[in-house]
Amino acid sequence: MATQTSPADAKTSAVPSQGLATQGLHPTGQVHWNLSSPVLFEAAIRRAEGILADMGPFVANTAPHTGRSPNDKFVVRESATEGDVDWGKVNHPLLPEKFDGIFNRMTQHTSGRAR
Repeated sequence: MATQTSPADAKTSAVPSQGLATQGLHPTGQVHWNLSSPVLFEAAIRRAEGILADMGPFVANTAPHTGRSPNDKFVVRESATEGDVDWGKVNHPLLPEKFDGIFNRMTQHTSGRAR
């Protein structure tokens, strides 16, 4: 069973994870939820995901991927929102079946992770 780290005392307090199951997610490890910026920075630095730069901002290490990909935005095309999305170069349509496959791969990947 996953635990949810409390923002008030992220190092020692944990409560049962709630909210993720409604999204189809059932993690088995520790879940960090709504943590304060300093606590997030500490965790990221411990995991070698970035550093603190001069004067304190956190700089994430995204290597080998860099920059943003504004043309890689996909939206599930379905009847309820078909007319509300500006389809084109920025909003690429994604079939519901394709989304389901991606979602299933993601949930399998995250379910086996400790954090």
